Amino acid sequence: PIARQLCFLALLMLVLLGLLLASMRPAAQQACLAALPRVISHRGFDVDDGAQRTASAATVEALLQSGVHAFDLDVFWAADDARGQLFVGHPSHLRALWSLPQALVETRLYELRSRAGAPLLELGTLLELVRRRASDVAQLSLELKEPANAAWFSRLVGLYTQLAAADVADVATIVVESNAHAALHRRAQETVGTRDGK
Repeated sequence: PIARQLCFLALLMLVLLGLLLASMRPAAQQACLAALPRVISHRGFDVDDGAQRTASAATVEALLQSGVHAFDLDVFWAADDARGQLFVGHPSHLRALWSLPQALVETRLYELRSRAGAPLLELGTLLELVRRRASDVAQLSLELKEPANAAWFSRLVGLYTQLAAADVADVATIVVESNAHAALHRRAQETVGTRDGK
């Protein structure tokens, strides 16, 4: 009888230990998932989709639907746009795609639009999408291209103005190339009345 009771008790202990370990598995899996690096879309569109070769609101939405929650996107402007519009896209890719003889920022807006064959993704449209889908966007990293261009600082102020108006600063990060550029970014933030988080 005592041997049977000990066997029963040992079996019961094994079952309880198994249940305890099984209940800990989801927490352990969650901890592992939390430690994984963030996956970031570099251009805002699926490069394997042959039909779509530029970023658009639809391509960003599709990436969000597929589980991509962070974006690293470039921003540019057109040479003659007095309104100061900013657009989303990788300049060297777009220049090659559209067979432009000069940089995007040296190209007139009507030419960019005619070569694109589709609407250019305006930064304001992207920021509205990010604001609307705030719970789905973990990070929006932006880089204003062409820092050597004379119009760059005024466009940088425009970038910060749009970010402040869209109220997406909690997920936005800005890429800088040097300490000098970082100082210009701080000056642009002060001009707009915003402050860097750090």
